Amino acid sequence: NSLYKALLSVRNSGNLTEVQSRLVDLYLCEFIRNGAEMKESQKKELSVVIQKITEEQKKYKRNLDTAYSMALRKVDEGHIAGIPVQILQYMVPPGSDPRKGPWRIVPHPMVYEGILRYSRMASLRRDTWIKMVSMAGSDMMERRSSNVHAIHGIVQNRHVMATRLGFKSYVDLVLERTMAGSMDNIVSILDMIKNKLYDIVKYDLETLKEFSNKPQLEHWDVEYYRNLQLEELFNLQELRYFCDYFPYTKFRDSFFQLCTKLFGITFQERNDCSTWHENVEVFDILEEDGTVAGTIYIDPYARDDKLDRSYYEMGRDRSAVAETTRLTYISLRINPSYDQSKPSVMQFDDIHSFIMNMGCALQCILSRAPYSEMSGNRHMEPDAQKIVPYTLLNVIQIPEVFKSLSSHHSSGVEIPDEQLNSMIGAQEHMQAIDVLNEAFKSALDLEFYLEETRGTFIKTPESTPDQYNRLYKEFIPMPLHPKDERFCTFHDIFIGGRSCLYYAEIWSKMVAADAASAFKEVLHDEQKLALVGKRFKDTYLTMGAAVDPKTVFRTFMGRDPTPEPFLAKFDNRKAIATEE
Repeated sequence: NSLYKALLSVRNSGNLTEVQSRLVDLYLCEFIRNGAEMKESQKKELSVVIQKITEEQKKYKRNLDTAYSMALRKVDEGHIAGIPVQILQYMVPPGSDPRKGPWRIVPHPMVYEGILRYSRMASLRRDTWIKMVSMAGSDMMERRSSNVHAIHGIVQNRHVMATRLGFKSYVDLVLERTMAGSMDNIVSILDMIKNKLYDIVKYDLETLKEFSNKPQLEHWDVEYYRNLQLEELFNLQELRYFCDYFPYTKFRDSFFQLCTKLFGITFQERNDCSTWHENVEVFDILEEDGTVAGTIYIDPYARDDKLDRSYYEMGRDRSAVAETTRLTYISLRINPSYDQSKPSVMQFDDIHSFIMNMGCALQCILSRAPYSEMSGNRHMEPDAQKIVPYTLLNVIQIPEVFKSLSSHHSSGVEIPDEQLNSMIGAQEHMQAIDVLNEAFKSALDLEFYLEETRGTFIKTPESTPDQYNRLYKEFIPMPLHPKDERFCTFHDIFIGGRSCLYYAEIWSKMVAADAASAFKEVLHDEQKLALVGKRFKDTYLTMGAAVDPKTVFRTFMGRDPTPEPFLAKFDNRKAIATEE
């Protein structure tokens, strides 16, 4: 309590800089959320509520584990027709040949998504989809393994916790320190997405039904026929050669040169550092005046001893007090080349991962915030943490920019326009389905935790499916299947760290698309492009979490963000859907 009171005294002194105010507010917020302003009796009551939440979350996790164990199922060779090896490797025991088996369906996202996208057996797709959407649902009530009651307990107790802490709802507690700032702002964006994409998705589903030649397009048919149509429209066999134009080292160096052009920084390779593997690369990032801003370690290639995902980690934050320089690590999953005559090349997903992780790393390394807590994006508002990487991704995917980063591994020529446009088109094929689904899940996340949004607060376990059904009909132009209770496995918002924050990904993409429009407008004017790049560096890349993200955006763009650039890519699709 004495430390809390000391912080309050410092905060109220009026002698703090903006960065210091942000830092003090960060700690005050944590103190308040842990009951610093409560009496001892109130703290004990709060502790009991938090314990109840923990118990309900354990129950939720146990129910998921039970559902997962019951989902295991052996399949024979006839069932795996059409499923690629990269999916089959998740379906065999460790050390087994994915081409020979034995295979079994395991509760892994890659397995479920792979079966729904590639399996030629409609019965396998149907059984897999139904198992996936009904896990830990009402059918498990008799076994006491349904998550319907656990969800009710988590939501109700989080609401009690929030009101005890002085908030109207759990949503208000979570959104207190976000860029969006309020539920109304988020709902406004989600409604705009829904209004823009609902008819487009409806048209896409009707198109898939015609393409499938089936009287009825079922839920488990959507991804399968979407993928078949994708192959037919964009000739995926030809697009296999896309990666030949993006050898890793050349793409990396081209990206570094683009950063020099836009932000005035340079990358200097170091060979004097010890690393954990011979393939690890080390680069110092130098400011325009030659000073070292920080060091980045890149571990580019996939290995058995690495995680099966790409990621970045901050090794050391900037601190003016401790006089530290920044250090960050990036781990990628690029397939290494075992052919000495051909370098390792990057698939589209590899390029996406490289840019996203480099964006986060640059924001951490180039930060000028004097305190480690405010350096980079570690303590930044959660819905602003990915704005920089998504902005860079938007800039990279401008066809002229994307092409300039390409170089065939043997001839050195840039990728032909037709092949590049086909790859971009393939990536965006029926993308509205995915975006609308994410908007639906974001709305559902908020709905579960609100007293009044589009409906009512969950007062009984039985009302949970009602909320899901109501929002589903608002967002998804396809009949709700009677077995669909996917909310029972929506662990991100119940036992993960994204409760009331699932919208953050869409929000970051929306803001990033707007920020990237500044680069697109001046792309062909070198002088103006340099000015936009410098402005982006002086705001997004150097301010870190030291400045409120709304202020950062306004400083960069001179106005508040608008969703129009994010939604604009669907304009042509909207016109087609409306005409039909």
